[in-house]
Amino acid sequence: EQKSSSSILNNDCKIAYNQHKGSVVRIDVIFSEEEQTEEDVDGTDTTTTNDDNDESSSSEKEEVLSSSQGSGVLYSLEDGLVLTNAHVVAGADQIYLTFADETIATAEIKNFDKSLD
Repeated sequence: EQKSSSSILNNDCKIAYNQHKGSVVRIDVIFSEEEQTEEDVDGTDTTTTNDDNDESSSSEKEEVLSSSQGSGVLYSLEDGLVLTNAHVVAGADQIYLTFADETIATAEIKNFDKSLD
């Protein structure tokens, strides 16, 4: 009985995965942005006074967090380098790596090139 090319490819993928699964890293990225709670369109002072005579600014900023996930490959264990696409970490404020053994580590960007993404 002849195997289909898709079943051969599927088996080859399983073999490759089992051989290299320890090199795959999950990447969790946190982005923080400051968002104005109320925009002051004309640039004038928007300080208001409430009933207790406490001044509060309606142009206060609050931090908004968002996140995304991607994957990478452990490139050099000795140097602690992980290779991933630029779009995975672009604009990241915090980066967390989860390894195959579920160890979690923080990371920083060492090199970034969108043209190679």
